[in-house]
Amino acid sequence: MVGLFLLMPVLSSIMLSQDPPAPETKANFATAVGVTVYVFNSVQVSPGDLGKAEKLAARIFEKAGIKVAWVPGLIVKGLDASPVGEPWNQANLLLRIWNSSTVREGNPEAVGFCLSMKKNEAVVLFDAIQNRAGMLNVAPAVPLGVSIAHEIGHLLLQSTAHSLVGVMKARWLADDLTDAERGHLAFTWQESRSMRNEVLRRTETPWATYERYLHEGARLQKEGRYAEAATAYSAALDEAEQQLGPEHITIAEILVNIGTLRALQRQDAKARAAFERSLEIREKALGADHLQVGFTLLTIAMLTHKQGQYAAAEAMYRRALPILENKLGPEHERTALLKASLGKLYLSQRRNTEAELWLEKAIPVLEQAGESEQSRLVVALNDLAEAYQRDGRYEKAEPLYARVLSAVEQRPAAMNDEIRIGLRGYVQMLRKMKRKPDARKLELQLKTILP
Repeated sequence: MVGLFLLMPVLSSIMLSQDPPAPETKANFATAVGVTVYVFNSVQVSPGDLGKAEKLAARIFEKAGIKVAWVPGLIVKGLDASPVGEPWNQANLLLRIWNSSTVREGNPEAVGFCLSMKKNEAVVLFDAIQNRAGMLNVAPAVPLGVSIAHEIGHLLLQSTAHSLVGVMKARWLADDLTDAERGHLAFTWQESRSMRNEVLRRTETPWATYERYLHEGARLQKEGRYAEAATAYSAALDEAEQQLGPEHITIAEILVNIGTLRALQRQDAKARAAFERSLEIREKALGADHLQVGFTLLTIAMLTHKQGQYAAAEAMYRRALPILENKLGPEHERTALLKASLGKLYLSQRRNTEAELWLEKAIPVLEQAGESEQSRLVVALNDLAEAYQRDGRYEKAEPLYARVLSAVEQRPAAMNDEIRIGLRGYVQMLRKMKRKPDARKLELQLKTILP
């Protein structure tokens, strides 16, 4: 029997991805907060290009509910000059425009970096940006504006991490810059909220009521105080619906928080209902083929699978698959995760041949993903070994079981009930193969690692 409780860690991972770029047609937040950016144009980017870049970056931040004021910084004191002329505000940011020759070391492909999180300083490299613009056949003002928004985003997020979609992607393609020119490129909703919270914290600006409740709910959830978090999220939803309307994209994101919490509480029906309403809003706001619609479909599929509603789960997996393949690519770990989940679904129904097909597609990608996907790789190997064993293909199942056993010996934290059942199935398989000494040896080995 395939244990479904293991979907919970995977669900949590997917829920963290429930984070779409903001739609361009509506403001994401009831009120905007302000930040001042001092721009030190040390390489003398033309006023025309710099002005266009600042306008593009400002438009991106407006979608996040942040109004940017650009102030020219004095550069006569050198590259590390500080702004003068007004009392310093901790919410102010410094943007330095350099050329790559100024940087002694670092990633040669980088077009910018955070010089100092503590001092709120970011750098964009104009010559590298010009080279990228030439390669992609776009005007340099466009990648300059996106680079500025990206690096300022790092400062306000207080993180060097990147996202799968939107402004904070690690590398942009020509389509991303086209979206930026058209006003479609944006921060994700979670990034927008985090940046706003950081600006509000620095400036001590009052938050919108629903944002306060949402922030409180996230804090309580992190502390494991689920009942109190549920109350806070419910209040956030009520307030946001009154301020923004029931179909606003922000409502979808609050519902994701609620769905995630309900799943953690093992309240699967309530979790699914929250994600299904979020899906309806996202499809209307973002389009049926948007990546975050795909993530939401995948989350609902896993919850439905966990509830034993296999036909409905299969339909959701099938809807999500082409979206993830088109947006992320067939070799992306999230796409592989979906395929592994689909394989598990078929294994639950004893559709072994179909299970093998999808697991065989998923495992090579998970193997390439490295340490971050190790636990999911072990589960997929265990599932594929079980499928082979059921079909009597013992010679193919045994090396997979051996890999699972080696993985849990090296990392005992990878052990769980499903892996435990799988390894005991390995013992039974050896007995069926008339290898009783090997089965007995494995039994003794398992006693040392199985609680």
